[in-house]
Amino acid sequence: MDRRKIDDALVVLAFGRPRSLHGLWGTTIFGGGFQSTWKIQVAAQSFAVGFWNCTPGSSPIHLRVAIGTSNFGPQVTYQHGMTWGRMVNAANAWLWWRGYQRRFDFAGADDIELAWNRPGPSKRWVQGYGSVAESPYFDYGDAADCPPVGRNCLGSWTPEDVWYVSWGAPAAWPLPQVYTPRGTMARQWHWLSLYSYRHHGIRMTIVGALSQKKACVQSHDPCRGMNNSPRTAWRQLYESLNRDPRTAQTLPWLTDIRWEG
Repeated sequence: MDRRKIDDALVVLAFGRPRSLHGLWGTTIFGGGFQSTWKIQVAAQSFAVGFWNCTPGSSPIHLRVAIGTSNFGPQVTYQHGMTWGRMVNAANAWLWWRGYQRRFDFAGADDIELAWNRPGPSKRWVQGYGSVAESPYFDYGDAADCPPVGRNCLGSWTPEDVWYVSWGAPAAWPLPQVYTPRGTMARQWHWLSLYSYRHHGIRMTIVGALSQKKACVQSHDPCRGMNNSPRTAWRQLYESLNRDPRTAQTLPWLTDIRWEG
């Protein structure tokens, strides 16, 4: 697994929370019912075919499609993480079989939010994924109540736990939520990158900022206080990281959530 590789573009396809039904692993999708990992894999592959068909063959862009779940609910387990990793492996094998690998590849993704679950189950999912996966996953979650907002992090989470699921695990890349116009969430991730430098000898490398402006416009929720635009989210995080030489870095991506379907 080469976690150093950064592609030209990234899209996260978010499929909801982990679930098991009749011996099958999958998710409960947003606004719908259970979908197996096989159906999720087929949906991600269909997205890839659409990208292939709708972009010029000479296009130099390489797209990474991250297939996402979350750490919400009681079925966040080692086994689900392992099954998710195997699904991502199978999707990449399909790319090679179709000859699409020069234009895009698949990765995993997990919306790890500290209010949604305890660190134990969340870390076990990460370990299950990493036990089989040949591609990284992106943590597109939060760092609720972590410094400098609070003295620790939300609930039973510690900075070490958040560091592990977002960067310390060998498969992890952080793609954090940066929603707040005052820059609070950006400062939390700068602090975590500095925590990594101080306690593990290397800064946390963050690959981009996640906003939710489009999803707020699409919904009845105005998201007041959580409605950064993609450019604002990226700028806040970039400036927070690069004010400090210990955490200074490029920030390749900005991305925004929207509802589909």
